[in-house]
Amino acid sequence: MSLLLPDSNEFADVRAVVAELVAQTHIDPDNLLLIGARCRDLLHRQLGHTTAVRGTDDVDIAVAVDSLADYRAIVGTLKSTGSTEARFMVGDFAVDIWLIGRVDDVVGAADETTGQAVVAFVMVRDDAAGADAAGADASGHDIAVALRAQVTKEIGSLAKPRSILVVSEVPKKRSGKIMRRLLRDVAEHRPVGDVTTLADSSVMDAISEGLESGKADDD
Repeated sequence: MSLLLPDSNEFADVRAVVAELVAQTHIDPDNLLLIGARCRDLLHRQLGHTTAVRGTDDVDIAVAVDSLADYRAIVGTLKSTGSTEARFMVGDFAVDIWLIGRVDDVVGAADETTGQAVVAFVMVRDDAAGADAAGADASGHDIAVALRAQVTKEIGSLAKPRSILVVSEVPKKRSGKIMRRLLRDVAEHRPVGDVTTLADSSVMDAISEGLESGKADDD
């Protein structure tokens, strides 16, 4: 199947939004992702559909940042439209801006009570205490308490992670893609799958050791 490149005129507003966001917030454009109905239309065209399914011409942007504070600093430079908490004026466009980013990964793990529970593998920024060089930290209780409180405040208590493990790195391919499958393996106490494609296979050894030795903070 050949790739259908987007029409340049159709995406002129997206380019304008990205340029204005970069100019106003100084965010790295590589950390911006087009999401929403615009992407759905592209997918439908790729699959051979000719009828648009998008009901609006909105531009929806996801921004990848290291923390909620960084996200708030970015959107704090923009004017809210007041219609929703996520919609801001970027130049002449009303844009929904959503947070994606680094709690540095969360996976769903099987749970006897709820069916599935959240297990969080958390990377701490260099200016915060908590992550040791071995890849897991036995004294991350304060971090776990703060994270659960923040999740409860922003999302709700049902989304609180069951287990939180502070790590120095998460498993990534050489391309930078996070291998969530491997995190789910260790979260569900299964044998870890193939690690030969990882940039650093020792990362999984450290994470597995951290969970098995009881270093995770369990709710």
